[in-house]
Amino acid sequence: MKSKLIVFLLLISGNLYSISDSSSYFFITFKDKTGTNYTLDKPWEFLSVRSIDRRNKYGIPLDQTDLPINSSYISSISLHKEIKVLNQSKWLNGIEIRVADNRSLDLIRQLPFIEKITFLGRIKHLPKLEKKPINANFKARADSLKQLKAQYSQLDFSDENYKYTFSQNAIIGIPFLHNFGFFRAQKQLIAVFDAGFYEAYKVKGMEDLLDPSTVTLDLVDYDSSVWEDDSHGAKVLSFMKTFHPGYYIGTAPFAEYALFRTEIGNQEYPVEEVNWLFAAEYADSMGVDLISSSVGYHAFDDPSLSYKYSDLNGKNSLISKAARLASEKGMAVICSAGNEGNNSWGKISTPADVAEVMTIGACDLKGFYTNFSSKGPSSDGRIKPDFSVPGYKVNVASPGGYYAGNGTSYSTPMFAGAFACLMGSLPYIKPDSIRKLLMRSASHFRYPDTLYGYGIPDFGLAYCMATGKGVNFGDTAEEIWVKTPSIFHQDLNIYIRSLKNQKVKITIKTDKGSKMKTIASKTYRSTAGQWLHCDLAFQIINHIGSKRKKKREIKRMIIIIETEDGTYQRQFTLG
Repeated sequence: MKSKLIVFLLLISGNLYSISDSSSYFFITFKDKTGTNYTLDKPWEFLSVRSIDRRNKYGIPLDQTDLPINSSYISSISLHKEIKVLNQSKWLNGIEIRVADNRSLDLIRQLPFIEKITFLGRIKHLPKLEKKPINANFKARADSLKQLKAQYSQLDFSDENYKYTFSQNAIIGIPFLHNFGFFRAQKQLIAVFDAGFYEAYKVKGMEDLLDPSTVTLDLVDYDSSVWEDDSHGAKVLSFMKTFHPGYYIGTAPFAEYALFRTEIGNQEYPVEEVNWLFAAEYADSMGVDLISSSVGYHAFDDPSLSYKYSDLNGKNSLISKAARLASEKGMAVICSAGNEGNNSWGKISTPADVAEVMTIGACDLKGFYTNFSSKGPSSDGRIKPDFSVPGYKVNVASPGGYYAGNGTSYSTPMFAGAFACLMGSLPYIKPDSIRKLLMRSASHFRYPDTLYGYGIPDFGLAYCMATGKGVNFGDTAEEIWVKTPSIFHQDLNIYIRSLKNQKVKITIKTDKGSKMKTIASKTYRSTAGQWLHCDLAFQIINHIGSKRKKKREIKRMIIIIETEDGTYQRQFTLG
């Protein structure tokens, strides 16, 4: 799907002037939008139909941040040949400029409409990578993949279909969600922000990226080709996009995609935050539903521009303002927590600090925290990360096959693709409400912390909570949610739903010598048709509320669930 944009954000044409080895970049903020040629009662002049429809669906009104800026302000600055205008931002009411000599700023400092000039870094100019012609064989494979997908319109997927992705997907309930409504993600448009997508179309199961419907935009080199740059984005994308039944199925292979290069792979400066801003505005204008971003910032090559931890309150950084606005426009924004957990910094970066952003940390394939995953909270004390998703020894799809990789960069797209499926299944529920559903399904829901956040989400359970559907409901008097494969932290949470109002007794027994002793028991009142959540076992294992000076190691645990119609039991061997 190509969305027609009436206002195109990029202004640069590539070879406007001779540049030295490096140039300085600045963001100029204007005082107002007085004199803009657009009005809020004619949004079709600056937003696509799809973008307007998304706002109408969620009841989001347009405001001044949606209006394009005053073109005469840009023209006044463009008169000076020493200053090159690169891009413009509706949301932050400003423009990005490039100058070879910082003294050129003296030409515009006194203009009455300028509010602020922010330094974004002095960037070394590197030659653009050669754009190689795409072999016709890959375009033929793109057509074959589209035909293959068409054959799966009514099919469920077995565990064997996933193969390399089954374990990592199953931890967060992807196979269950897929088989309840796999194609409900096919109308979702996902934007991926990264450092490049080197030859991503060569990955088996991603060849249809070459379809004209795939939007590509390079905000570093200012062109529309992303296939020759850094490979990080291609790896990230594989967790969502790949569709190779019998080998590898990503979390949202039937969604539509827009790929944005925002990151300079070998340099780190705030100019990349501005690239992210422009990508988010473009994504909003074309009607994107979800942004998946595996980039984050705290330290820059120019130390004077780096952030302190106190800055990471979700409001200070330029990129945090962009991410918050993107969320307010109705897009789900999902970002990686970062891989600083075992480094001196240790904490999350930005925009992972934004309250409205879903920040994803990493766990291993057994559901336990991995020490490289950046820790929360935000500097103002909010819970971050939001969720923990497999990111240790998870399988990446590449042109050469599959291999194990690590990082919250991989946890993020795994979660993002699943979130897109849930959005497609619940089309009129706002992203933030879907996030709250996922929190209710997550392992640490009532006891979030700085490592797991709200814990490991279960997308299948969240879908059942939202829709009233389930696996066995209607065939038996009650349904107990059982996760396959078994994941420790999730299994400590009991979810039960009954056809009638009744009392449910939960008893916890643990080992004392060779015997099992009851250490906790509680009776709950279950409401017909609603999920009852019990986390007694989670509290015991994590010693929540314990006053014991010496915490006894528990090697075995039995959870007994007693209802009016039967008794059920779970048993754990711990340690």
